[in-house]
Amino acid sequence: MKKLIRELFLRRIFFRISCVLIVVAFLGQGRLLCLKANVPLCKVSECPKVDEDTFVVSRVNDAGLGPDVKETTYTVEEARMFFERFVKGAAAIGSDELSLFGFELSPNWHAARFSRTDETLSVDIPTVSPGRTVLAWREGDPGYVYVAQKLVIVKRSHDGQQGAYLLTLIPEQSYSHMHNKMDAEIFLNFGYKSGFSGLAIYTLAVDQRIMRVDRYEEGVKVEGYGLFGSPEQNAYARIGMNELLKNFTFVVDVKSAGRATVIIASH
Repeated sequence: MKKLIRELFLRRIFFRISCVLIVVAFLGQGRLLCLKANVPLCKVSECPKVDEDTFVVSRVNDAGLGPDVKETTYTVEEARMFFERFVKGAAAIGSDELSLFGFELSPNWHAARFSRTDETLSVDIPTVSPGRTVLAWREGDPGYVYVAQKLVIVKRSHDGQQGAYLLTLIPEQSYSHMHNKMDAEIFLNFGYKSGFSGLAIYTLAVDQRIMRVDRYEEGVKVEGYGLFGSPEQNAYARIGMNELLKNFTFVVDVKSAGRATVIIASH
């Protein structure tokens, strides 16, 4: 483990120097992907947070609901129909099994769970990915933690609009030690968080864009940034998101496809 961490640290230094936008290199049988975010520079303490509790969605359903009509229920079957129609066939889905966010989603609809707020309805669906393991290591931490991922489909109650997200959960070291291998089912989107401490990353299922990053301490959200505001608000939010995600290295291991190292770098 120490040898692997040292190797990844040296790789991080090299790719921080050489990566401007996107650098894809091939190292042995694995692939190294470096993504660099392009955001304006300013001190995080000077930037107001954009902390929305609901999502702006990526698609509109066929219900044609007016602004005065409010939905109160959301069925798993309705979420599944939305996924099958608008998400499953998207080009980005399944493009690379070794991708952190773009792997093929195989939802387990029988294990789906419902939660809601006054404004948004949500269905959490576990994803079945046999032989796929994701680990995360943050610079300075003593070792890796297991990362959990699942599908979340949301629906706004006032207009019926829907959206699909991949939820990625990165536990803190202390939480990981208590719970061993991370299970996404301990975290319900609009429900109980099981004392979770760590990061929750929401990416659009159709194109892998990171839309929201939240930080939790013992099941309570203490910090969050989302790209759901004006251009100025989104610029500030990107800075906060970069701060939360910097210095992370992810290892995606798939028995049938090999191993890839993913570094999300920021200014």
